[in-house]
Amino acid sequence: MKILLPLIAVLGATPGIQAAPAAEPDLPPREFVYKRIGDIALKIAVFTPPGATGRKLPAVAVFHGGGWSLGKLEWTFGDARRCTAQGWIGIGVQYRLSNQADITPLEAMADARDAIRWIRLHAAELGVEPKHVAALGWSAGGHLAAMTAALVDPLAEFDASAVPDALVLWFPALSLELDNWIPGLLCGRADRRQISPDQYVRPGWPPTIILTGRKDTSTPVQGAEKFHRLMLAAGNRCELHVYETVGHSFEDTPGHIDEAVSADSKQRSYDFLRAVGFGPP
Repeated sequence: MKILLPLIAVLGATPGIQAAPAAEPDLPPREFVYKRIGDIALKIAVFTPPGATGRKLPAVAVFHGGGWSLGKLEWTFGDARRCTAQGWIGIGVQYRLSNQADITPLEAMADARDAIRWIRLHAAELGVEPKHVAALGWSAGGHLAAMTAALVDPLAEFDASAVPDALVLWFPALSLELDNWIPGLLCGRADRRQISPDQYVRPGWPPTIILTGRKDTSTPVQGAEKFHRLMLAAGNRCELHVYETVGHSFEDTPGHIDEAVSADSKQRSYDFLRAVGFGPP
């Protein structure tokens, strides 16, 4: 994943990600603290479809991008709200941002897994169907979503699994072996391969859809293609959709999102989730 420091804001910039193909319901979220580390309180924001009281619904946990170093919970609100328009519970997830000191992508990976586990443990309170929890992420958030499925979870047998039931990955970082940005964030605490999703593909991964741009130089398409090949070889369900005319964040020119591609990627994602069991109520 070749990222230069001036481009970090582009990787996580909300205009490209938040551009909606249709009107978003103006829903306020319910916020919960899912994890405390010292004086840090990490939150999730839960958006529930109107009239859903008393029913258990599928949920989609949303992880924002930003090069692991930038971003805030509010960046997830647009896609979380759009999930409610599909009849699901949309859940934005906050995670610790790398600071090239004591917080690295390792901490963000732990936070992402703890968030999925917390959602399942509090499914009754949230109105969530615990066996239908998907993870959606873009760019670095796509990496975090994938890593929730990558590591074997010893708590899975206690209905507290951190592994989602489906993955939706938009221009994600899936192959980090040659990435020159990651070592500086890891601060010598791990090798790039140790946090690279493609190193963990095995039978039994959740159904996955990947959508990315052929011209992406931040999370190159070759990484998505490699991950896709490994998933199919392991017998997993995995779809890869490559848009030939766009780059990172589905930009057709620097700073400008191709709205048609953005809308198509979202619709394909929703259709995929329905196809793997996240149907309408």
